[in-house]
Amino acid sequence: MWIKNFILCKKYPFLRVKNLWNGKKYGYKSTELDFLPKGWNKSFGIKICEDIKNVLRKSKEKDFWKKEYRITQIKEKYGSLRWYDFGVPRDVFDDYEKVISKYEEISKVTCYNCGKEAKMRNFGGLYEPLCDKCNKEFIERRLIKWIMY
Repeated sequence: MWIKNFILCKKYPFLRVKNLWNGKKYGYKSTELDFLPKGWNKSFGIKICEDIKNVLRKSKEKDFWKKEYRITQIKEKYGSLRWYDFGVPRDVFDDYEKVISKYEEISKVTCYNCGKEAKMRNFGGLYEPLCDKCNKEFIERRLIKWIMY
């Protein structure tokens, strides 16, 4: 696994996990993509990295993105992608925002569990984009827990 992560981090240096406070880099046991739900990672994890890299490379601040751009958190919230970061050069910020917005929209219709086409589901205020199969499995697991308690 660390070899795959090493290769990913060489291609996309911003994926390397770093301590936000002191900038210390950790090994290659994980990358920032590991914090993306597995279905989204499978469906568009590499694509979003490639799009971000292409936008950042357009900046007049050459190679700035290799050293300064950092991901601070990747997660799902209210059923869609949240990608928090800093270090985007001003001259490409608008293009960068378009990339993030594009994948936020894609995440709303992509199963966060398996990566297939999904619908937004509401479980008592908990929003999750799930395909029909994963939705059925999710409901069955919740029923089993409810019955056992």
